[in-house]
Amino acid sequence: MISRTTNVATVGGSLPLNPQWRMISEETKGIIDRLLLEKLSLAGIARALQISELWLQQYVNQKYLQVDRTVQVRPKPKGRLRVQMDELWSFVDHKGQKQWVWLALDAQTREMVGVHIGDRSATSAQALWQSMPPIYRQCAVFGA
Repeated sequence: MISRTTNVATVGGSLPLNPQWRMISEETKGIIDRLLLEKLSLAGIARALQISELWLQQYVNQKYLQVDRTVQVRPKPKGRLRVQMDELWSFVDHKGQKQWVWLALDAQTREMVGVHIGDRSATSAQALWQSMPPIYRQCAVFGA
């Protein structure tokens, strides 16, 4: 175990002795974007590109804020649409932290037309409803 007073460099650590601020280039950001699509860990990306994990987490958080929250679906012909609803649960960290995944699928095309993650309540059902495009809320028949 290393105490807080031990110099990391003296025990073969990988922290730089004199960390310096540097601008992250657009090229590096492009590489980061591609590595994120490969589902690599943030720690692995930071190590490989020699960038700060804190900066990378902030970059990813900004990317997340830019993600469109509405579902984009293919244009549909006018008329009745059929939607199948389903739910499943998983847990985060331990089984006491259940999270319900609510899904709405177009019965004909199998497109996912709505999703919500939360508890198993009327509020979550309403959130699933709100996640669907207006065409489905206006013209769809729902089933389980």
